[in-house]
Amino acid sequence: MNRAERRRAARAGKTTDPLAITWYSNAIFAPTGYGTQTKQVVTRLMEHGHRPAIAANYGLQAAPAMFDGVLHYPMGIEAYSNDVIGAIFRDWSMKNRDAKPLCVALFDAWPLVGPAWDRMPVGIWTMVDHLPVPPAVLDFLRKPNVTPLAASMFAHNQIERAGVESIYVPMAIDTDLYRPTATWNNGEADLTGRELMGFKDPGDEDLFVVSLVNANKSFSPGAPQRKAWAENLLACAAFMARHDDVRIYIHTERNGKFNGLPFDALLSSLEIAPDRFRFVNQWAYMVSGIPDEAMAAIYSASDVLLAATYGEGFGLTVAEAGACETPAIVSDFTCQPELVSDDSFLVGGQVWWDGAQAAWWQVPNVAQIVEALEAAYARGRYRSPAQREHILANFDADTVFRERWLPALERLTAEPSAAVEPLPAKPGARLTIYVPTYKRASLADTLASLDGQLDDRVELIVADNDPDASAREVAEAYGATYVHHGTNLGGEENLLRGLESGSAPWVWMIGDDDTVLPGAVAAVLDAIEHDDLDRLVLLSREAPSGAAGMIGTPAELEAAQPGMTIAATLISANVVRRSSLDIPAGRAKAGTMYAWAFALAGCRRVKVLASPAISVGADHAGEFLAGEGFTGDIGAVWADLLAAHGVTPHDGAFSWNYASVA
Repeated sequence: MNRAERRRAARAGKTTDPLAITWYSNAIFAPTGYGTQTKQVVTRLMEHGHRPAIAANYGLQAAPAMFDGVLHYPMGIEAYSNDVIGAIFRDWSMKNRDAKPLCVALFDAWPLVGPAWDRMPVGIWTMVDHLPVPPAVLDFLRKPNVTPLAASMFAHNQIERAGVESIYVPMAIDTDLYRPTATWNNGEADLTGRELMGFKDPGDEDLFVVSLVNANKSFSPGAPQRKAWAENLLACAAFMARHDDVRIYIHTERNGKFNGLPFDALLSSLEIAPDRFRFVNQWAYMVSGIPDEAMAAIYSASDVLLAATYGEGFGLTVAEAGACETPAIVSDFTCQPELVSDDSFLVGGQVWWDGAQAAWWQVPNVAQIVEALEAAYARGRYRSPAQREHILANFDADTVFRERWLPALERLTAEPSAAVEPLPAKPGARLTIYVPTYKRASLADTLASLDGQLDDRVELIVADNDPDASAREVAEAYGATYVHHGTNLGGEENLLRGLESGSAPWVWMIGDDDTVLPGAVAAVLDAIEHDDLDRLVLLSREAPSGAAGMIGTPAELEAAQPGMTIAATLISANVVRRSSLDIPAGRAKAGTMYAWAFALAGCRRVKVLASPAISVGADHAGEFLAGEGFTGDIGAVWADLLAAHGVTPHDGAFSWNYASVA
């Protein structure tokens, strides 16, 4: 298939290279989090031309069977089907000899043992609900044939902190199903969410309802209850004692069948009267399952979701509720803060050593849960459009599949390549100019603006995230060293690699939609010769009137012209000494949108090139305000960085430790 055909296929939404995927997890029909994620992803894999089969370690026994057009292999005799996974993989691969084989495991890593797991190409969708990553999990992730697919940014950061590369692929939900929903029709009548909960009396619509939706299970009798049911219900009891109009809805298995808690005894011990709570219909919960549309109505009828736990690999119920505009109370531990907007509630707790996993959990603080419940109660019948927008932006199933799963599959099945040759060193080079790009037509204009400004002290690198290598021709036309990543690494990773690339002691990243002004490169080269400098901040031509040519610290500039700020672009404004960078800090903050900024945290000696060096449009989306004008998210990031490195606010401005450069 040639490039044009590949592009036509991509536009049609089809894959060009079908994969024979052995999907190891719960059956597609299992009413579990793993089951719903399996159905969600496997369905989309089939739509894109891949060929998945499911090795069902839960949900199917006896014989292979077809469900929803997907072949299901039954679980084995040994726990977790370690005895049959190798045979299943070989069988499905032989049935699809014209497709590249791959095993994708959606399950905890630590129980996966046996030689079969060493012989397959494995992408494991990894949940990390401890701090740090438990050793048994890391042992599996370090296998040479295994690539972790991190289900949260917390997992991604912790895995990479342990020295293992991972691909960020979050869990996701169908936001067309999970949306604000008033009623659900059961085939006989339209039922409100409150009626589905069991609150059917007159006036029940006016109650304040706290919903708890989580599994009631543990790995063994007496093992810790990760979902913190006891702590959450203890907080509910204290909260309900203050408010007669509060009720709780409990959506879980009631009797502790799976090494969970016996709720009747627990509720009785807390003296929560039977008329103050409702349980999900147990037959429906355990056997038939609750339809997504019914769950959406239940979430929508809840005033707050209480889901503070010891730790989460993801937290699907929080995302589902959030998509229905329901705020949540969650722990400030592991990935839970990733799932909520600012109008939800975070609670702290006490760390607790899980000896079985040799890592830490956090027991949520009951008093803080009560405070969060009180704050939610004070808002009344509150809906959160911000929470839904947060879920839509980050965890929508179609978006995640398109932007995360498809690139991840490309990386998982890429042919092993020869060791990457280091970029040729340029003797005498003082400055590396690194231009990250991805399908940007303006790249040619950026490189043209550098033409005639470079000498032997400068090495120019264009780093392309486009799998089709679309930037190669223009990069080579302007004499740049072309680096092709082979896949879309994401903007953040490309930027971080730029800080590490090249042989010169200084590096200047330039956005592929910015223009370098005449004489700017010479001015930068002159400025960086100062040995007492870690970082040079560049102004843009669209700086506010009066900024160009002015010299001084932000405080001095403020004094000279009150209200004036320094304008710079988000990417192109920084020329940094490579030895001052903190790359691990950047990667640890991946996913914040400004991860690369944290890599600059070591640059404590900062100067400003007063003459504009970059040209941007007045409406340039990458523009931000430096000096006293730090605002919004980027402002918070830089403010924290400056504060952490001894830079403090001064008269409404940041007093930096630098002398300006004319």
